[in-house]
Amino acid sequence: MTIITAKMIVGQFANYAVRQHPYGRPEGLFEIVGTLKAASEEWTEGLPDLRMKTFPSFWAIEDWLRQALQDPQSIATLQLWNTASSGSPDGFMSRYNGPSPEDDFIDIDALLRNVARETWNEAQRDDESDARIEARLGHGPNGPETQPEFK
Repeated sequence: MTIITAKMIVGQFANYAVRQHPYGRPEGLFEIVGTLKAASEEWTEGLPDLRMKTFPSFWAIEDWLRQALQDPQSIATLQLWNTASSGSPDGFMSRYNGPSPEDDFIDIDALLRNVARETWNEAQRDDESDARIEARLGHGPNGPETQPEFK
């Protein structure tokens, strides 16, 4: 089980939406971020300004994202992102070596998976860093075993 903050999820969502959008500015991003923030208000762990929730895996984060984005406005926005500006129904295009960005779109499944996986990885890195700091300070799982000596 890993503790995830709402800000971690919202930050990663904005990060990947901008990175995956052909022009780096997906329309409706602020509204989607607001929807995620509102959905996290039910989380009871942490402080009101730093909502937290415990997740068992990155798959659970992805499931939460899918549920949080089920309102009609979010669905419409995500469908817009998932459609090429040119209206081309053709498959994947790479903006690095392919045709015009007008033929590119955001793959929503990939977006949600990237957000979930990177949020999980960020939390794992935080946990590892916390464990190293606690070990260096002589802290165990129940607090300080010995007080560090400051000179």
